[in-house]
Amino acid sequence: SMIDEGIHDGDLVVGSRRESAATGEMVVALVGDEATLKRFYPEGPQSRLQPANARMEPRFVPAADVKVQGIVVGLMRKF
Repeated sequence: SMIDEGIHDGDLVVGSRRESAATGEMVVALVGDEATLKRFYPEGPQSRLQPANARMEPRFVPAADVKVQGIVVGLMRKF
């Protein structure tokens, strides 16, 4: 879902553990029991989790249901 950010299947992201994020930061978040990697946009009572893939729609989730686990600070790729 983050292909337009240069993150491909099999890549490893490096995160910094945080429980909050600024608008537009790339986060690892839990929504229920599902972990996801998206850009984070708090919008009042809901949060928009924005993929970086033109073929995917943003996900709108009640703000209370999004648990930020950390922000992305790096990327590792095997060749």
